[in-house]
Amino acid sequence: MAGYKILVVEDDPAVRETITRRLTRYGFEVVAVTNGAEAWNSIESGEQFDAVLSDQDMPEMTGIELLARMREREQTRGITFVLMSGGGGSYEELIAPSFNAYFLPKPPDFGELLKIIG
Repeated sequence: MAGYKILVVEDDPAVRETITRRLTRYGFEVVAVTNGAEAWNSIESGEQFDAVLSDQDMPEMTGIELLARMREREQTRGITFVLMSGGGGSYEELIAPSFNAYFLPKPPDFGELLKIIG
């Protein structure tokens, strides 16, 4: 997917590297950061993304908090947002495809992820 840029937000280095490597192999341009605050800084700096793939449970800013900030800004509402969580909680009720936001358990099923972002 040449030209399609994804922001990966994951605090676990091994998971972040695995996701980044897989997405790069599929042809996506990937920017990886370690938490929601770093992700927000990238977005605020004007960097353009087609999709954000974010862990939920991170220090400084959770995935849901990042999504809420993005939905407050007109220019980020069209970005596809995929929230991941490895915890027992379900976040599906907090997000909706009608807002271009989706939930996947962690680690993500790449077939499902590609259906959402591809």
